[in-house]
Amino acid sequence: MAQSIEEIKANFDQPTHRSVNGEIVNLTSEEAETILNEWAENERARQLDEDANGWLYGRLAEYP
Repeated sequence: MAQSIEEIKANFDQPTHRSVNGEIVNLTSEEAETILNEWAENERARQLDEDANGWLYGRLAEYP
């Protein structure tokens, strides 16, 4: 079963910087929170997809 967004966010480290044109730029707390929310939403979508279609992925792996 898929985890909640808050549970997923607790498993990720808070991002502190990003690379822009090869330079490292520190993130503001708002930018870091936005990125963390995006990561958590993507992970939840992946978990929901696995819950809904995991049987299909297993079947396709067994019978190519």
